Amino acid sequence: PIIVGVKSKNHILEEDVVYERHGLPAIGLETLKNMIVYDEYPEILADRGGYYVQINGNVLKEYREEYNLSLKDLADLAHVSRATMYKYENGMVRANTETAMLLEEILNTKITLDIDLFEPYQEDIKLKADTSSLNQTQGTNAQNLAKLGFGVVSTNKSPFDALAKAEIATRKKEQTPLIANLNVQDEQNTKTLKKMAISLKDLSLVTSSDPFFVLKDDKIKDSIDGIPVIKSWEMKEVENSKEFLRLIRERRNN
Repeated sequence: PIIVGVKSKNHILEEDVVYERHGLPAIGLETLKNMIVYDEYPEILADRGGYYVQINGNVLKEYREEYNLSLKDLADLAHVSRATMYKYENGMVRANTETAMLLEEILNTKITLDIDLFEPYQEDIKLKADTSSLNQTQGTNAQNLAKLGFGVVSTNKSPFDALAKAEIATRKKEQTPLIANLNVQDEQNTKTLKKMAISLKDLSLVTSSDPFFVLKDDKIKDSIDGIPVIKSWEMKEVENSKEFLRLIRERRNN
């Protein structure tokens, strides 16, 4: 799914920039037109703190070596640290637009990657979970997901707490993103849980994702209105993302 609009709550959507809303890409009308009519895709992603682009690490390394520049040499020219340059080459972090433009000027070649929104959208998040907006229980569960091999993004003001996706997915069904409610309180009654399940289910249909709950209470059954329930202790016993996804599928089919 792609959100297309003119403005967000606080500002106009700039063209040729990809925004994110609850884990979904959001773009302006002209950007969509450029993609469909002219096959021109945006490169810039708006995130906390500014605008960023993804560097083509292979091209960056190839041209750096062609110019006989060490990592430190190029890092000094681009006014970043050697460690940051290493991360650029290995696709570990995004670069701000100013640094990317400077690198392209130094190397005299394009090094940024287009964002093809017609392909399954995946934010470039590694195993470290972004838990900045989560409480302690949610943060712990998010970190447990990250340890299993999921990229995790926390969310605010939505029916779910986090968006997760397996970092290494060899099969198509392992590439489906997950939406999770990581902090369901044990004292919440069955009626409340069912209302939450309906919201998650509706959202999962729109976003083509697999929803699940994380609960502490062992008395709760394995699913609530078709939404899988994973116990907190189970997350610590599962060994990897593949096993976790299998558990979700089994609970969903119960």
